[in-house]
Parts: sequence; structure tokens; C-alpha cells
Amino acid sequence: MKRWILAFFLALVPVLGVMAPAVAQATTVSGGPLTSGKPVKATISIAGQTIQYTFAAKAHKHVTFQVTNFNFSDNGSGGDLYLNFYEPGSSSTYTSCYFSDNGYCDFTAPIGGTWKAVVDPNGGSTGSMTLTFANDVATKALTTGTPVATTIRFQGQNANYTFPATAKAHVTFQVTNFNFSDNGSGGDLYLNFRQPGSSSTYTSCYFSDNGYCDFTPPLTGTWSVVLDANGASTGSLMLTFADDVPSQPLTSGTAVSTTIVFQGQNAGYTFAATQNKHVTFQVTNFNFSDNGSGGDLYLNFYEPGSSAVYTSCYFSANGYCDFTPPLTGTWSAVLDANGASTGNLTLTFANDVATKALAAGTPVATTIRFQGQNANYTFPAKVNTNIAFQVSKFNLSDNGSGGDAYLNFYEPGSSAVYTSCYFSANGSCTIKPPVGGTWKATLDPNGASVGSLTLTMG
Repeated sequence: MKRWILAFFLALVPVLGVMAPAVAQATTVSGGPLTSGKPVKATISIAGQTIQYTFAAKAHKHVTFQVTNFNFSDNGSGGDLYLNFYEPGSSSTYTSCYFSDNGYCDFTAPIGGTWKAVVDPNGGSTGSMTLTFANDVATKALTTGTPVATTIRFQGQNANYTFPATAKAHVTFQVTNFNFSDNGSGGDLYLNFRQPGSSSTYTSCYFSDNGYCDFTPPLTGTWSVVLDANGASTGSLMLTFADDVPSQPLTSGTAVSTTIVFQGQNAGYTFAATQNKHVTFQVTNFNFSDNGSGGDLYLNFYEPGSSAVYTSCYFSANGYCDFTPPLTGTWSAVLDANGASTGNLTLTFANDVATKALAAGTPVATTIRFQGQNANYTFPAKVNTNIAFQVSKFNLSDNGSGGDAYLNFYEPGSSAVYTSCYFSANGSCTIKPPVGGTWKATLDPNGASVGSLTLTMG
């Protein structure tokens, strides 16, 4: 009996050995080299199988890997996998990305050479997907005023640009034809600016539509810009880099036309000023708009050698701006368009009408040509002796309405008004100086009044 059992068992062993299923062996198959922008189909048919690809990378250059047509399952449930990356010659994972659906994975390679990417399914996952490796969009050099079209085809892909900058010279970047989406929703992106030779972001601007970004570089040299699409955003846009309108010297009484072509662009001017001498700036032919609405701007004034605004004037139509500079020298003015305003205008700088000496009984004709312009006179005075001033041929107007003016009187050496007389037509004014000497009178038109009159000292 025992011998029969033993013989039966010994006879059964070979049969069981034949019937036992073979255990599947995990394998790594070569997927070959990846080419930027060329999709490949990755299929895992056996649980535990991996696929190894190679790709060429450059040190400090950003790359992306987009997964589409993801179709993996794990014993009837959703499948998932890792995409593991290996530096040239290394068997240790440099970085890894997880996928359970379509998506992307991007990083910046620290060293150049031939890298490996391994598709490593999780658990018992099998299935297929499309894998696309992509370098960034090739770097483009920006030239002021020249639009550059850019298309981001793959999720995680960036685009790069360079532009020349001068220290403390303002620049702007206008985005038009914005057409980005993120898996069916509105797409968005950042423009990251980097100083010459730096990999750190100096400043950054966000876009989810047409718009602009402007700043003043602190360093001279070739700057770089990275268009970094947010999330899974892909699409296209037009980017225009622009320097400011070149600075123009202003001459008293000479009109200068200026056009702001790009959003965020400024225009510069210089003018000669004398300490305590009044000046005016008249704006005509104002034609600015901001995305279909009325445009506006500031005219900022800077003392010689200063980067801080001394005073500023606002314009949303024709008008003027006047002030008295406290310093002699070459001042600068910056036309800083507000918001996204673009357009054109004519700017006229003007000194006051040259000072005229009044003599008793001699009429002096005066013409105020520019809004905000004054006229100055001097006259001799005796203590407590009445002096009459007669205005005739009064012809001042203020934008089509009746104009008016003040005649302000100053004691010798003083900048404070001693007394003042008002004129809106022909008339006269008498003062009784408390001190003798050479007094000053200033004809200060009210509002935007311009025109002519004749002044006679009695």
C-alpha cells in the first residue's frame, strides 16, 4: 500500500511539472531615440515590461515630454505609470513623472549628452500611449518694432528670445493675436526676463490675453526672455519688443510731433531751463486711444541728472502744463502713456515772452501764443507814487470763449506777488508802490487763454 502511494506520487511529480504555467519574465525593450516634435507610440503588452528611449539634451536647456492617447489599465482598473529620466551613463533616476492620463512632464537638463527616458508601468498596468519629446522653440532675436510670431505646439514647451538693452532705458513688450488654450479652457503664460548671463528671473509678466509688459533694465547687454506657458497651455501669439521713442530736443516755440506705436512705449524729450524762469508745454492734435476707449497719458519732468519725477501733468485731450524750474540746466520730460494707450500728439515747449521794459506813455504790444505762457515787464517806481497801467486792444480767448488774465506785480528782488489786477477786456489798474526801485510785472493769462493786448504805463 505505501509503495503504491509512493509510486503514484513519484509518477505525478513530472505531470505537475509539465502542467505548471511558466512565470512571465519582466523585460526592458528599446524604443529607440526620440526626435524633438516627433510622436512615438509606446505599447506595454506584458505586465512588468518597460520601454527605454534615448534623447539628446543640452546642459541648462529645457525639455518637455507630452503624453497623449493614454490607454492603460490594471486588471480592469485604471492603469498608471512613471516616466523615469536618467543622466548620461547613470543608472540612478534623475527625476520622475507620474501619469494616469494624458499630460506632460518638463524639466531643465543639468548636463548635456544622451539621456534615457524609461516608461515604467505601475503594478500590473498594460496598454499604450503616444509620447512626444520636444525641445523649446528655438531662440529668436528681437528687434525693436518688429513683431515675432511664436507657436507653442506641445504642453510644457517654452519659447526663448533675446533683446539688446541699455541700462536705465525703458522697454516694452506688446502681445497681440493671443490664442492660447489649456485643455479646452483659456490658456495663459508668463514672460520671464533674465539679466545678461543670469538664469534667475529678474522680473515677470502674466498674460491671459493681448496686453503689454514694460520695465526699465538696470544693466546694459543682451537680455533673455522665456515664454513659459502656464499649466498645459498651448497656442500662438505675436510678440513685439520696442524701445522708447528716441529722445527729442525741444526748442522754445517749435512744435514736435510724437507717435506712440506700441502699448507701454514712452517718448522722451530734453529742454533747456533757467532757474526760476517759467516754462509751458502745450499739447495739441491729441489723438490717443486705449483699446477702443479714450486714451490718456502723463508728462513727467525730471531735473538735470535726476531719475525722480520733479512734477507731472496729466492729459486726456489737448491742454497745457506749466511750472517754474528751480534749477538751471538740461531737463528731461517723459511722455508716459497711461494703461494701453497709443496714438499721437503735438508738443510745444515755450519759454515766457521775453521781458520788456516799460516807459511812461509808451504802449507795448504783447502776444501770448501758447497756453500757459506768461509775459514779463519791468518798470521804475518811486515810493508811494501812484502808477497807472492801461490795457487796450484786448484780444484774449480761451478755447473759443472769452479769455482773461492777471497782471501780477512784484517788489524789487521778490518772487511773491505784491498785488494783482484782473482783466477780461480793456481797462486800467493803478498801484502805489511802497518801495522804490525796479519792479516786475507778469501778465499771467487765466486758464488756456491766448491772444494779444497792448499795455501802457501812465
